[in-house]
Amino acid sequence: MRFCQSVGAEPYLAANVRSLPSLEFDNWVEYCNSPASSTSLADLRAEGGSHDPYKVRWWGVGNESWGCGGNFLPEDYASEFRRYSTWIPSFGVDLHLVGSGPNDNDLDWTHRFFEKLFSSNHPYDNRHFKGWSVHHYAARGEQALRFEDPGWYQVLKECDYVEQIIEDQWSVMGQYDKEHRVRLVVDEYGPWYAEGTELDPTHIFGQQVTVRDALATALTLDAFNRHPDKVCMGANAQLVNNINALFLCHEDKFLATPNYYVFGMYAGHQGGQALRANFSAPNIHYNYEGKSSTMWGLNGSASRKGNVITVTAVNTDVHSPKLTRLKLRGMSIQQVTGTALFAADMHAHNTFENPTVVQPTPLRADLSGGEVNVTFPAGSLVKLELTVG
Repeated sequence: MRFCQSVGAEPYLAANVRSLPSLEFDNWVEYCNSPASSTSLADLRAEGGSHDPYKVRWWGVGNESWGCGGNFLPEDYASEFRRYSTWIPSFGVDLHLVGSGPNDNDLDWTHRFFEKLFSSNHPYDNRHFKGWSVHHYAARGEQALRFEDPGWYQVLKECDYVEQIIEDQWSVMGQYDKEHRVRLVVDEYGPWYAEGTELDPTHIFGQQVTVRDALATALTLDAFNRHPDKVCMGANAQLVNNINALFLCHEDKFLATPNYYVFGMYAGHQGGQALRANFSAPNIHYNYEGKSSTMWGLNGSASRKGNVITVTAVNTDVHSPKLTRLKLRGMSIQQVTGTALFAADMHAHNTFENPTVVQPTPLRADLSGGEVNVTFPAGSLVKLELTVG
């Protein structure tokens, strides 16, 4: 909680539905949200150093209930969801409850859960049911550092599948939740590699993070931005010494991974108004494990806050830069600044000895005749900030 307060992030906690009673969920809400000195759990919170309530809005009702979170059938989990989410003390906080949604794009899980919850003879009061959790891990079993061109493209392609998941899940949810009061929460995503690149054996699921993973994270965030009506939250679940982490550390050593810089580059989108952005570039064709496949060459997202438009885009072509022209409809561009994240080596990553191998650098962008001309480096993430009139 102190970390969330320090960085200005909103906390999102998951209650245990697998092995603890629903009363324990109530107790956690009381501990976090009850006013100072109002309950024994508020006093316990104060003893821990937090006199004022945390006012936590977002609560997951279980986690991965299709697997390690109880191995439920979807109908059984729907019954548990109803039981755990009824009459939770709010203490004046507008609680936002998140259901444990599918593993990848399991449409059957979503169909059966929503049918059970919304088509019951005893209608569920869903005023607090706000989110449907989705987990999508890509590249299971791939190597974090040992790969060639096909492995580069395949990981990006598998991560990009999150957009198909968003569209498919949204379609199923709308068959039962006609007004789409429940939106998607993509709270676990990214590449999950084979073991072997963790910095210390104590780092369970630890893995090295390369420039390829930065692009995988970026294209995932762009997918969220392209569907602001459907996705109400995205969360990089593991921050330190873990899957797709933002930081790696051991004893007195610390570094920021390329993923950390991606979030810095995308911060300009947060709180903005999504804009439609159309991208056109040749597809990439490659062979992976004896089969031909394709990956888009350029894609991204755009948003506006005041007179500043932020455009982010990924050039997936690991060898060829892209000379790109950008036009804006409906207003004029007064000024443009560019930033790029890329590396000459597709395996590039930050280490304790060389912690700044992969980090953003300024990128030249020319404004002429109301258009922006910019060259996207090979295998890069680019951010453009446009001041408009």
